[in-house]
Amino acid sequence: MHTRGEVFNLYRSTFYPLYADLVAATGEKPTSVLEQLEHCFSHFAVAEAFYKTDQETSHTNISRTYEHLMRVSLDVAKILWQTYRDGTYTLLTDEEIRNYCLNAPSGNAVFVQYLLAQEEAGKARRIEHENIGVNPKESINIWYKAASEQRRLLDIIKEVGISNFAKEKRKRAIKEFVMGFILGVVTSAVGSIIVLKFVS
Repeated sequence: MHTRGEVFNLYRSTFYPLYADLVAATGEKPTSVLEQLEHCFSHFAVAEAFYKTDQETSHTNISRTYEHLMRVSLDVAKILWQTYRDGTYTLLTDEEIRNYCLNAPSGNAVFVQYLLAQEEAGKARRIEHENIGVNPKESINIWYKAASEQRRLLDIIKEVGISNFAKEKRKRAIKEFVMGFILGVVTSAVGSIIVLKFVS
């Protein structure tokens, strides 16, 4: 049996920080998470309604609230990991960004972080499988760690790849401008010489 204090502690220390990160990362509140939260609140409402008159029903519903909250926390951790992984994939499938990112002097950092993120995701899957029906809290923690490593990879790719890509674009624009200017001057000079020859 779980207590109200455990429900509150799980909400405050585990679910809420994960959920806040997810909403910040996606800019929305996933429907699946909201549905799970609705189940949590329904059970909690029943627990409160029977708190004084039927302790057994109240305790049962507090435990169900805790279980739903644990499940939704695990879901949120995995959705957060998926969100960061999708962001990484989107950037790395852009050929120019990928080239400038992975061939940059800091490209090694991208590769090392990629391997670390992959390793944490593999560990998370294994630990979740081992902890089915045993210790979901450990699965939540490891998925959150995997999400954090994926987020670091995403940040490195943005920092290294996009900044190098932007520098290269600026260099290319300057070169094109200079070449265009020189070509314009040469064309004008040649045109002037031709006109002078015809006039004289």
